[in-house]
Amino acid sequence: MPAPQMPGLASGIDTKDIVRKLVEVERAPIVRLETGKKDLSDTSKALTELRKRTKTLQDALHAMASFEAAFEQKRLNATPAGIVDGTVKKNAPPSRHTLNILKLASNLSIATQPIPTRQKLPTAKIKIAGVESTFNGGTLQSLKEHLQKYHAKHVSTKLVQVKENESIMIVDSLAQGEDALMKIEDPDGLLRSLGLVSAAATPDFISPNKTPAKDEKKDDSAPNKPNEPPETTETERWLVNSAQLETIAGKPAQLSEDKKILSVTDGGEGRYRLLPGQNSEARRLTSISLAALAPADNADNDDAPDSLSDGVRDNINIKGIELETYNITRTRRKDIAKDSDFGVVLKYASGEKKISLKDKSGQQQIAVEKNLQAIDFFATGGDVLFETGEFSYKVKGQPKIEPAKEQASTTPAEDEQRKIFPHLLRAAQNAELKIDGIPVSRKSNNNLGDIIEGVSLNLLKTSPDNVQTEILNDNDAAKKQVVNFVKAYNELLQFADDVGKAAKVKEAGKYREMRKESGILATNNTIRQLVNGLRIHTSNAYPALREPHFRTLMQIGISSGAIGAKREDVVKGYLEVDESKLAQALSEHPAAVKELFSSDTNGDLRIDNGYAHVTENFLEPFTRYTRGLISEQIKSNAERVKQIDRDIKRQEEHVKSYEAKLKTKFGYMESSVQKNKSTGNFLRQKLGQGESR
Repeated sequence: MPAPQMPGLASGIDTKDIVRKLVEVERAPIVRLETGKKDLSDTSKALTELRKRTKTLQDALHAMASFEAAFEQKRLNATPAGIVDGTVKKNAPPSRHTLNILKLASNLSIATQPIPTRQKLPTAKIKIAGVESTFNGGTLQSLKEHLQKYHAKHVSTKLVQVKENESIMIVDSLAQGEDALMKIEDPDGLLRSLGLVSAAATPDFISPNKTPAKDEKKDDSAPNKPNEPPETTETERWLVNSAQLETIAGKPAQLSEDKKILSVTDGGEGRYRLLPGQNSEARRLTSISLAALAPADNADNDDAPDSLSDGVRDNINIKGIELETYNITRTRRKDIAKDSDFGVVLKYASGEKKISLKDKSGQQQIAVEKNLQAIDFFATGGDVLFETGEFSYKVKGQPKIEPAKEQASTTPAEDEQRKIFPHLLRAAQNAELKIDGIPVSRKSNNNLGDIIEGVSLNLLKTSPDNVQTEILNDNDAAKKQVVNFVKAYNELLQFADDVGKAAKVKEAGKYREMRKESGILATNNTIRQLVNGLRIHTSNAYPALREPHFRTLMQIGISSGAIGAKREDVVKGYLEVDESKLAQALSEHPAAVKELFSSDTNGDLRIDNGYAHVTENFLEPFTRYTRGLISEQIKSNAERVKQIDRDIKRQEEHVKSYEAKLKTKFGYMESSVQKNKSTGNFLRQKLGQGESR
């Protein structure tokens, strides 16, 4: 019998409202599940932000505990400014010099005579700096493209239209100084006909007296050269630049926000290509460090069932209403262990070397040979997270100037160059300067590392005035690092206070109201462990060997409050910086300040103590993206949210079925009532007719 279209029409009972209220009661578990899901999501967001702020603090500490530390950093002070500048190495000795910049190095720039745009040029052979090519003929545009294709390592070209139907081609050397005067050979006379050169071959500008005599030759293979300074070791944090990443196979590798975590999917391979400055003769890469983890690599084998069911299928009759019970099924996904391998492939100019990181935990130090060009990250059998560590370098020392060996520039004068190049636009010349009265000639203007010891000098412009240079301590850079650390520390503590605060219970029965006033992480033990540990490390004393023996942060002007400050402000633990006291400490005792933050107490040339080093290591379990204290909680919350979504879906299906059954049963009730009413009316009608007879 179909249910009536208007509920309650026959019985006079609002069955629609009854069904709605019963369904609301049945939906109560869904409301609780959704509330729990929201709490878990909010908790995960707060934990993610906590990990991010902790990582920011850790990076600030690492900057003060590693080679990046600027406590002994130096700068070049040049007066007047704007004539020279440069970068100074930390081991540069204090020095003062007087410079006089006479000439700046320049490259060679020559041009052709005006040539009709559509004029056909003949086939010809061209040889520039030992590179030979054959021009197959064509227009001036064709010759320009030919030079760009075959001689781009030595020259650059461009066309300039001087008249409506005439153009000139300008050829610029890429090198500066005497190196710009490369030998150009024109056996077929094409370049001479265009006015670029005046002879079949330009002269060899290398002066004979620059070739060492037989008795002056040095053995380059000698292990120890008396004039060659020793190499130094440097390390720097390996931050992955997304522009250097290439996808070799599979999906593109994903890079974390802090540029230290690289995620490679199963079957994927990503290539990190080194930039020229990351591995050169002057600064050679010797080793890299990184860690790798495959989340599903160590799945535990057990015999637990994949699903569990509670209860049995049954029907229950409650006051004439028959209800069907439903089963609760819990499904668990098992991770199946796969044969996996992951690691890196070191790409060299002459070959490659594959290194597996499977079954290796923690940061791995990998030695690197010369001419490393790229690093490939690979993963098979599962997704893998790679955490980069540090680059280690061998840096060549900068030689000192020996006045007896300095020679005057042998670059031909402009008049001599114009005889060889008829349409000379700019003559090639070396940079010429004097340092403390000693004449010096160099082929370029930038990165001159052999003029002032420990300084990479850049020549900006010539000047008749002398330039006074002095190597000074760069206190501003060190102060900036300290201020960045204090800022990151205070921001972390402030965030921890906001999300970890616990409201007081004002009266009995007000727990829910109190819970709303509390932070989302008020009951989280990890945040309390983090904050308490930070405060302990910040108030601790550390070993000091150098005068004046800075053992605590307060001695250099970093404290939780000045003497006489309010107690409530001091209790919060926020750090303040006494800038004048810090500046004095950095200016007078930079090495002692550095020792406070990072020190080597056992002489093994490895940092093993100091506030920044100790605190950075303390924060490591909290910031680790794989199996970290915070990361595991975020991961656990994500799994619980997925399970809640499955429970909500199952419960909603039950509620939908339950509502349909209620409507059906109330529909049957309405139909029965309607039928009974119809029968009663029929009987009354019949009985009433009988009485009237």
